Amino acid sequence: MTLSVAATGASSVSDTDTLVIFRDGFNIPYADGTAALILSPNGAAALSGGASEVFALPAAHGNGIIDVLVLRSGIAEAHVQSVTLGDATLVRVLTRMGNAESVSAWAHAHIGATLAIGSVAASDGQRLILLEGAERSLAVPAAAN
Repeated sequence: MTLSVAATGASSVSDTDTLVIFRDGFNIPYADGTAALILSPNGAAALSGGASEVFALPAAHGNGIIDVLVLRSGIAEAHVQSVTLGDATLVRVLTRMGNAESVSAWAHAHIGATLAIGSVAASDGQRLILLEGAERSLAVPAAAN
């Protein structure tokens, strides 16, 4: 988007900004309010199925989607994200490996609710990331290259 202004007796001024409407992962690197509140020390174990991470859902800060918990293991990541819209607080799980992303649907959750995230192997050998403690369970395939 380019905005140009010309005024009588003055030189013209132009400002150009990129407006991104659609792209994969649009709300992760550049969104207002996106910040990791908790970087899990047990991320590798939780992503591999060797442990789970239990945490309380914090209140949202700002108006954007925020990462309330980030699990990392090498290039694999799982983000528990939250957004508050009016009186409703929603959570979802986003997984990333390299440039591949998977994301769950949104589920209602209460501020301060105890949530648990972990990983299990499905019968077809695919790994699923599970989030429990919201109004419904969320499952998302671990992102794969």
